[in-house]
Amino acid sequence: MAAELVLAIDMGTSSTRSMLFDMRGRPLPASLAQRRYAPDSDASGKFELRPARVLESTRQCLDETLAWHQQRRPRARIAAVATSCFWHSLIGTDARARPTTAIITWADTRAAADATRLSTELDARAYHAATGCMLHASFWPAKLRWLNARMPRLVAQTCFWMSPGEWVLWKLTGRRQCAHGMATGTGLYAPTRLEWDEQFFSVSGIETEQLNPLSDTPFGSGGRAAKRWPALAGACWFPAVGDGITSNLGCGATDYRYAALNYGTSAALRIVKRGRKASAPYGLFAYRIDRRRYLLGGAISNAGSLHAWSLDRLRIAAAGKRYEHEIANRIRTGHGLTVLPFFNGERAPHWRDDLSATIAGLRQSTTALDIAAALREASFHRLAMIAERIPGMRARTAIVGGGLTPSALQTLADVTGLKLRRAPIGEASLRGAAMLAIEHLGCSWPELPEGKVYEPNRRSVREFRARRAAQRELEERMGAPGLP
Repeated sequence: MAAELVLAIDMGTSSTRSMLFDMRGRPLPASLAQRRYAPDSDASGKFELRPARVLESTRQCLDETLAWHQQRRPRARIAAVATSCFWHSLIGTDARARPTTAIITWADTRAAADATRLSTELDARAYHAATGCMLHASFWPAKLRWLNARMPRLVAQTCFWMSPGEWVLWKLTGRRQCAHGMATGTGLYAPTRLEWDEQFFSVSGIETEQLNPLSDTPFGSGGRAAKRWPALAGACWFPAVGDGITSNLGCGATDYRYAALNYGTSAALRIVKRGRKASAPYGLFAYRIDRRRYLLGGAISNAGSLHAWSLDRLRIAAAGKRYEHEIANRIRTGHGLTVLPFFNGERAPHWRDDLSATIAGLRQSTTALDIAAALREASFHRLAMIAERIPGMRARTAIVGGGLTPSALQTLADVTGLKLRRAPIGEASLRGAAMLAIEHLGCSWPELPEGKVYEPNRRSVREFRARRAAQRELEERMGAPGLP
């Protein structure tokens, strides 16, 4: 087994990457390939990707990674190909895998009104109990309703609906298959029964035969992929799974001791639970990993995107470490602002896409740094609200992935009250995909080295809890009541 490798693919909303791992889950960094692309977006809430660009980016990544393999490790057999892909997104195709729609991503909010109408037709709590998802524009029922109303001709031409990961693997291997760890993010799947939940098909305007068969079993490419990449001739392909799963598994948050906190453009806090019954407190999600495990947690849409907005629109010149240090100081000493950070709507815990951002407390003395600090603090408070709903969260250590600096990590610990540890290894989504395949192939999970720990300051935790109460009060004044 030592001479075998796993090829991992990570399809994201801004790029696709690929890299090789050995059977201990250790990366071969020089084999990393990446191709970037940009979404098509506008003020209507559109956030789409072009299918041909995503597919070609994946092919180019495989070309580069496998060229490195041929030059540097030609005798190491590639045993498997594993794929991580962004959740909640969909693409329509005809019977020959030709796209009938763009890739409509999780960030597309054009179906917000359809999600609201669905909440008047369905019992929202019963839907959440059945699917582990909320009635929200992120999920397929609202997206499909919107497509049927706005693009009926395209819908009429569509034979199949699937995630972009399923579609790319269909194009590469000729096999249509949906992993339980991908279906669970659609809002049309029952994570406890481990099957498509047909009771919600009619309100979504979809039929059973339009979805791919459910199976986690790896499959061969029938020689199709080997024509372009001979090194993959004997490899088994695993169906694509959601990036929330691979992020947790890749950073080492795999049991009761740890949670995964990923802070990138968006952010999420998730724990791995074991058991056949998958459930979550209302406002959080329960996503199936496989027959034995599921994820419980919540995600926010406004995280690092607020930092990028601050740098761009507020024209803050002092970028880099100095900027980060000043932001942390401004949060600690107080900026006088209360912010609802809903630049891109809101997911957990209230799931309101009709909300927009609000900055209260502006004065003539307010600076650009004050606003940037308030935005970052506000996103940390939303993660704290999720942490408060996760049973037993305070007893866990959250492993943090993303680009936060040490000063930002300490601030995050103080705002959330959580004990944090920096992720000990990068490329968590790629590694998580590889580890799922390695586990299936019969190898054990290795222990990861421990990263630096950030302990919350108790006095700061109390102060930030009071500020979080002010944020909740502002949210209520703006017409956004708490969960029913």
